[in-house]
Amino acid sequence: GGFAGALAAALREVRGVEVEAAQLRPDLLPPHLHMRFEVVGPEGRTLGSGRDLDALKRRFRAEAARGFQRAAERTFERKGLTSWCFGDLAPHVDGVHAGVRFRGYPALEDRGTSVALRLFEAPAGAASAHPDGVLRLAMLRLGRELRFVRRALGRTERLALRYLRVPPAPWLGAGEPALAAPQAPQTLGGAGGEGESGGAGEPGESAGDRGRFAAADGPTAAPPPAPARTPAPAAVGAANPTSPANASAAPAPFAAADLEGELLRRAVLDCCLADGPGGEGGAAAVRTRAEFERRLAAGGPRLGSAVAALRDLAERILTAWESVRAARAGLDGRTYPESLADLDEQLAWLVHRGFVADTPTARLEEIPRYLEAAGRRLEKLPRNPARDLEAVHVQRRSWEPVRDELLGYLRAGEPPDPARMDCRWMLEELRVSLFAQELGTPRPVSVQRFERVWAARPPYAAPAARPWSRRTTIPSSSGFGQG
Repeated sequence: GGFAGALAAALREVRGVEVEAAQLRPDLLPPHLHMRFEVVGPEGRTLGSGRDLDALKRRFRAEAARGFQRAAERTFERKGLTSWCFGDLAPHVDGVHAGVRFRGYPALEDRGTSVALRLFEAPAGAASAHPDGVLRLAMLRLGRELRFVRRALGRTERLALRYLRVPPAPWLGAGEPALAAPQAPQTLGGAGGEGESGGAGEPGESAGDRGRFAAADGPTAAPPPAPARTPAPAAVGAANPTSPANASAAPAPFAAADLEGELLRRAVLDCCLADGPGGEGGAAAVRTRAEFERRLAAGGPRLGSAVAALRDLAERILTAWESVRAARAGLDGRTYPESLADLDEQLAWLVHRGFVADTPTARLEEIPRYLEAAGRRLEKLPRNPARDLEAVHVQRRSWEPVRDELLGYLRAGEPPDPARMDCRWMLEELRVSLFAQELGTPRPVSVQRFERVWAARPPYAAPAARPWSRRTTIPSSSGFGQG
């Protein structure tokens, strides 16, 4: 590949000379034989030049991005959209601005009380933003239906109060936006009329709605790089924000949790934007108005029953979670520091603010079994702490690299790919096998099976944060491991 590969192919085709690309070493040429590049502005003025193309790209990257954004805004982008009042979205759009040709990749972007039609410089940026944008537009379009579903759901204050004790997600670091109470009816959309909302969506977005969908929003919450692997905490309590010792303090920065809003969001994903059992990738495929309206018409009538079923499932999960927390609080963290720290981390990844909306329903249905396994583990721990600690070491050798890569994506506001999520859920099944084997698992699971699946994942690349980053729905996959 690259210049050397292209030159070797050209020599082979034109002259019949077989030269390996590795034999061509442009770095050994004297400087005057290297190509010279110029960066030219819209007026034809040379802005910079040199023989190091990568250095020129780094030097002008920010200015080029600003120029692309200006061109996109003037030629294509629209803000404040509350319905699909624009044409179908092509895979890419070519344009000319100030005499310069450019190519952008269109996608919808969630802006809280509206969506924006944007052009992205790269396909990855468009693919990342579009599912959240489609979901927001669907919830705005279904505003009347969702208000009816909320009323039919009945009183859920007691369940919502229990949900207030759920801690924040483990990938929300200090200083990042907390989950706050959304302000109805903005969360569910207005009348859903045709056209734009006058561009009021961005500045008028409610703080609660931003919080409920955001993991990092704006320059005040720049995501950290993927963290280095760290061992399990050696102690629980004050040093561990997810431990029951700090449970009463955890919700303090969080005004309230909108459990009903999460139920509605998950129901819209399941009923209207799902291509598969877990809803993975469904919203990403919606790029035409006809497809958008077809999905809403097909899934809208099922929203009521879906929300009711999700409410019952959420109640089962919270009941099991509370039971495990109570059992864990009865054990001395100084006696079993590693075992209880490991359990605390598991609970934090299973049940956290936003878990209902962020976890595909097929995975939510398994959480009560994972929590039952955690409860049985706690019952066995005092009888044989050495065996539990041995299983902890086996589990954490597999879990920590998975956790670190997931944190790299989630702290940047990006959904991890299905292959990594497949590994994440496979390790929950491994926990059942290690700590409560009598419960059984849907498929055979072992460390060796996990290692084969983990080795086959795509290479990890630290994601760049989106300028308007929102807490993203965690994708599922077809199964937790085959073979």
